[in-house]
Amino acid sequence: MSEHKYIYWPSALVKRCECSEEQLVVVVLKTSANDGLVVTVVEKSRYSGVENPYSTFGTISNGSIDAIEVSEEWSHSKYGIVTFDPPKLKLMQFYSLEPISLVLEDPYNDNGGRIEVPLRQNRKKYESRLRDNVSHINLYYQHLETFYQRNPLYRRKSMLPVSIQDLKTRIRGTAMYRFVRCVAFYLAIMTRVIAGSISQVLNSKVSPIVKVLATAQQIDLRCQQLCYIPVQYLRINKNVILPDSEPRIEGKEGEEALSQDRYHRKRKKSISNLPKELPCETYPDYIRLYNTLWLIINDVSFGATFGAVLFENRNVLSQVVSSSLRFLLYEIPLHVTLTLERNPLGIKLNEELSRFLSSSFLLIIEFTYAGWVKQCTSPDTLRQCIVFVSHLSSVIGLTFSLALIVDFLSVMTLHITLFYMISVKLYHVHLYVMRSLFYLFYGKKHNILRRRIDDNRFELDQLLMGTLMFTVLIFLLPTLLSFYLVYTVLRFIDLTLKVTLELFLALLNHFPLFALLLRIKDAKRLPGGIIFRLRGNHFHMSNNPIDFFMMFKPFTNVMKSIQRQVLSISTLKRIANGDVLNVERDELYRVLYYNLPRQPMDSNLLWSKLKVIMEQEVT
Repeated sequence: MSEHKYIYWPSALVKRCECSEEQLVVVVLKTSANDGLVVTVVEKSRYSGVENPYSTFGTISNGSIDAIEVSEEWSHSKYGIVTFDPPKLKLMQFYSLEPISLVLEDPYNDNGGRIEVPLRQNRKKYESRLRDNVSHINLYYQHLETFYQRNPLYRRKSMLPVSIQDLKTRIRGTAMYRFVRCVAFYLAIMTRVIAGSISQVLNSKVSPIVKVLATAQQIDLRCQQLCYIPVQYLRINKNVILPDSEPRIEGKEGEEALSQDRYHRKRKKSISNLPKELPCETYPDYIRLYNTLWLIINDVSFGATFGAVLFENRNVLSQVVSSSLRFLLYEIPLHVTLTLERNPLGIKLNEELSRFLSSSFLLIIEFTYAGWVKQCTSPDTLRQCIVFVSHLSSVIGLTFSLALIVDFLSVMTLHITLFYMISVKLYHVHLYVMRSLFYLFYGKKHNILRRRIDDNRFELDQLLMGTLMFTVLIFLLPTLLSFYLVYTVLRFIDLTLKVTLELFLALLNHFPLFALLLRIKDAKRLPGGIIFRLRGNHFHMSNNPIDFFMMFKPFTNVMKSIQRQVLSISTLKRIANGDVLNVERDELYRVLYYNLPRQPMDSNLLWSKLKVIMEQEVT
């Protein structure tokens, strides 16, 4: 039984066949999967034969591809016709079985793309065969150009008197071009060295400032972006082979993404008989680079607008912010602490313990208010800060202003953090002692070394002492619990405000603006798989664009992580057990580094690559 083959037919040639009144000869190229790719159709009066690797598939007399007279070479095989719109590689159009990666690590797996195939048997074999055919389809225009070079008689005359390549050659011969290239070369190297040094200092193992300050995190992000831009330029415009960059992602998810990324690289390298690399090799870098540049430009634009609004309303804002901060940071904690001392809601608390805790917290409130809150929240100080933030925002962007606001709130709410840490520590120790004493009544004890509950015989005096201590702790629990719950609520409000600002900061730094514009303008430039639809007696292959929600997948992952840490059943369990309520900054800022490698490219290697390219272009 003969093997079933497929003939991939460009839609433009199908229309040409339908409009032509002459007999046309169909010329095909046999792909690496032994299927046929229609390269062109030639009038029979002009046709004089072709050589390998091209062959004649048949002739069309009545303009319909369904009634083609198949040549003897192809007549022994059953075939199906699949039409497609040839992708334009210069416009970054191409077909892909999997969604292209918009981040540095491959988030998709082998089942991530939408592939609807006409045959259901031997699916894996068909998909492997389809993958090879799609690689040739992506390079259709290059195959056509190769065909015209080998058979110049069939080439149509060009309407352009001067090619773009000739124009580029003339420009590169000018002195101004050589000067600009030299300046850009040294500027890129100097930027890489300075930005890399700053990032290395901020990520020092001794004192990693990026884990403490949002402003340091923002500076580190910009530095690493500046280090990565020359690498992206080399990959996109010069096709320079560079060492593979590992994605900035930790844990099991990172290992899976890295293994998938290596698998796809091996698979792409195994494709043979192709004129050049497919655009999917460098196209994600193209999207990431221009998305970063767009976001930086928008950041400065938004920052200029935000800075102008702040500067024009600095007097009103300073008064409003000053009164609001004093009310939230001083009056409310003071009122809450004094209320807890006076047996709120008729709840009888332990007077000595409540007075001790309230006195300690009031001392901290007065100390922080006199130390920096009063000076920092005065209208004159805030007016100067608003003027500084407005100028800074206009020069380097809105994100740095938001980062400064986050750090300012962290310093201003330091006393609330202290209240919470003291109360949660006392409550946790209190529960731990009560739990240990409760085991005593059952004749058990907690084995710390083996982390288990063992049986144990206690003396009568031990049981009596444990009973007395347990009774005292039971009566002290309502007082300690009231302080703990109140300051937990304040801590939760503080975390919610900071997390909201930092999420907005992450959105400004990682919003897929360029990808969204490409998706709206030309969906073929963001392939997310392929679809086969039946049209008459043949199939039509088309792109399945990436879904809009997939572009925001990093944000949905971060939101789920924050939900698990703050808004979940596990959060309530942590509060009940007296565990510290906190949000991991690494999880929150993880989205910022999805488009960056784990380590910047070595400056010496970058120097050598850029120098070779500059010398080649100048000469």
